[in-house]
Amino acid sequence: MSDSPPDSAAPYTLAFLTNEWEWKQDLDADGFEAAKAAAREALETVVREEKPELACVTLLEGGVRIGVWDWVLQRPYWTPL
Repeated sequence: MSDSPPDSAAPYTLAFLTNEWEWKQDLDADGFEAAKAAAREALETVVREEKPELACVTLLEGGVRIGVWDWVLQRPYWTPL
């Protein structure tokens, strides 16, 4: 029986950047594909609600950037890093 402490930090983080502001938010996701989908959904929400001129959401795993969703010509585009 293991007495390992629970992970207190979320393994994934979203880093938002628009032409007006930036912020980070921890993401509770079950694996990479779920985190990638949540990052895309977050970008689409920001674009729909805030209507920024420029927007992207970077996905970080354990503090390391692993990919970015950019809003280009009315569509999100994924770039693995």
